Amino acid sequence: MSTALVTGSSTGIGYATALELARGGHTVVATMRNPAGAPELKQQADRQSLPITVVAMDVNSDESVAAGFAEAERTCGPLDVLVNNAGVGRGGAIEDVSIAQFRDTMETNFFGALRCIKTVMPGMRQRRSGCIVNITSVAGRLASAAQGSYCSSKFALEALSEVLAQEARLFGIRVAIVEPGVIATPIFDKGQALADSPYPGQRRLFALFVASLSAVQVPPSVVGQKIREIVDQGILGPLYYFDSTRVNLGLLQHDVSVVWDLAPHDLSIMDDLIKERPEAVVATGGQHLNGHADMAFITIYFPSNVVAHVNVNWLSPVKVRTTLIGGQHKMLVWNDLEADEKIKVYDKGVKITGSEAAYDLLVSYRSGDVWAPKCEQTEALKVELEYLIDCISSSTTPINDG
Repeated sequence: MSTALVTGSSTGIGYATALELARGGHTVVATMRNPAGAPELKQQADRQSLPITVVAMDVNSDESVAAGFAEAERTCGPLDVLVNNAGVGRGGAIEDVSIAQFRDTMETNFFGALRCIKTVMPGMRQRRSGCIVNITSVAGRLASAAQGSYCSSKFALEALSEVLAQEARLFGIRVAIVEPGVIATPIFDKGQALADSPYPGQRRLFALFVASLSAVQVPPSVVGQKIREIVDQGILGPLYYFDSTRVNLGLLQHDVSVVWDLAPHDLSIMDDLIKERPEAVVATGGQHLNGHADMAFITIYFPSNVVAHVNVNWLSPVKVRTTLIGGQHKMLVWNDLEADEKIKVYDKGVKITGSEAAYDLLVSYRSGDVWAPKCEQTEALKVELEYLIDCISSSTTPINDG
C-alpha cells in the first residue's frame, strides 16, 4: 500500500479522505494548520487503530510546507500520494471583493497546492511513480456570479493540473482532478460572504446552497471514497492476475465444504480489488473424507482479461496463506504467516516493444526495489465493529452496506 499526505484534514473532505485511505490500508499523513484546535481526526485514528499521523502545516507558507513534508517523510518514509485538499471559500461580486481578498483565496486554493506539488515532485520523479490528486470544484468548470475569487482559483488549479498531468506522465506519475459539487462540509460556515451588495447574485447563490443542503446532504465521505478509488487504481497499474492460496492440514468442517469455509476470505479481497463483474467461473474439487469437498481450485475470468485463481485445501502437509497480485507497474505478495512484513511490493515487470513481426519484438525485464508497507497488527473483527459503531454515530452509509 502507499503513503499519502492529505492537506486540510481537520474537517470536511480532507478529514473524510484521511480516514478512508487509512481504512483502506494506506499510511496517511494528515496535515492541518492547528492540530490542537481540531483533535477529532487523531481521536478517531486512535479509536480505530488507523495508521494516521497528524502534522501541523500551513500551505500558505513556504517554510511550513518544507518543514511539514520533511517531518512526514522522516516519520513515514517517501510519499507516494499527495492529496491537495486545503482550500477556503469566499463569496462576493468581483467589484465587492478587494484585491487583498482575491490574493488570500488564490494563496490557499492555488499557490498552496502548487507549493505542495513542487515539494513532492522531485522524489516522485526520481522513483518514477506517484499520484497527485487535486481537489478542485464544479466551480472550476462552471463560473457563476458572486464566486469570482473562488472560481478563479479553481479554474487556475484545473489548468495547472492538466499541464502537470502531461509533464508528470513521462515519469510514471498520475495526476487526477476531483470536482465536488455541494458537499455538506464546514467550508460554507468558514466562507467570508459580503453583505449589503448591489449585486443580487450573492443572495441567489446563498439560497441555492441552502436549498441544496436542505434537500440532500451529500457527506464528505462520498468524495473520500472516490479519492481512495483513484489512489488504489494506480499503485500496481492495470491488473494482470490475482492468485491466492489458503491451505492447511485441517480443520475439517462437517457441515460445509472447504470452499464455504476458506474461500470467502480470498473472494472478499478479490472483490474489493477487482471492480468488475466476473464473466465466467470454473471450480473443480475433490471429496475424500466426509462427503464434502476438502480441496478446491476456483478460476474466475473478468472482461478486462484479469484472471483470478483461488486454491483452498484441508489436506495440505504445510500451512500456506499467500496472495500474489500482478500488475503492469508493480507486483504484490501478501503472506499472512509473516510476523511483521505481511505485504511486500515488488517493482518488477516485463515490457515488450517492437512491431508485429515476432523477430522484431524486444523484451525487457524490470527489477527494482522491494518495500514492505506498514500493516497495523489489529484484530480484524475489532476494526469492523468500531467502523460499524462509527457509521451509526455519524449516520454514514458503510462501504459494505447490503
